[in-house]
Amino acid sequence: MKEAKAIVTGAAAGIGRAVAELLAELGAAVVVADVDDEAGHRTAAHIGATFVHADMTSDEDVSRLFDEAERRLGGIEVFVNNAGGVDDPHYPLAPVAQWSAVLDLNLRSVLLATQLALERIEAGVVVAISSVAALGNEPHAAPEYAAAKAAVVRFVTALPARDDVRLVCVCPDSTRTPAMERTLASKPPGFDPGRMLEPRDVAEAVVDLIRDDEARGRVLCVRAGEPVQTISN
Repeated sequence: MKEAKAIVTGAAAGIGRAVAELLAELGAAVVVADVDDEAGHRTAAHIGATFVHADMTSDEDVSRLFDEAERRLGGIEVFVNNAGGVDDPHYPLAPVAQWSAVLDLNLRSVLLATQLALERIEAGVVVAISSVAALGNEPHAAPEYAAAKAAVVRFVTALPARDDVRLVCVCPDSTRTPAMERTLASKPPGFDPGRMLEPRDVAEAVVDLIRDDEARGRVLCVRAGEPVQTISN
């Protein structure tokens, strides 16, 4: 991991920040990408990284992110597709523009960024952060989010293997991120979310995949208090 050149999207806070921080601790040169300039600069300064503003739903921003990262790092070896999320209300109550934006952020941006990563990375790994919302066949409070994350998992397993770039995926369960804290604050008193992951738990699973040269098309499920489970190899 030492001297690896990495981009992490959605890295101003939460899981993305934890991934960027762990990569930096291990000696990687990291570009922190996010739409939140203030938090992004703060994270980059804290871990000794570089910040680049990037709205992952903007084709122009995504292209510029890769250009900036190549210029500042001298190349790219690791790309972590972490940017994502969903807001209330959910499908079918959400207007078309809102649930379409959820698909753009959680699915289309992953495909676009991966396409550019495959063009730019000569040898390395692309990690997609999905969610346990992608798994199973139970109802989900945000169907559009679950569908997008399920598509990310299938995308990772469907893309033909390449000798030079590995594509892998991590599906975390509920994680104590700032976004999750805001969601919990809106719940009624006494609401019990159950055991939750810490962002560092997810970051460690991501780094394990990055380090494993045999991991191609692998999908991991990470749940609090349980061993990391491989659900596709």
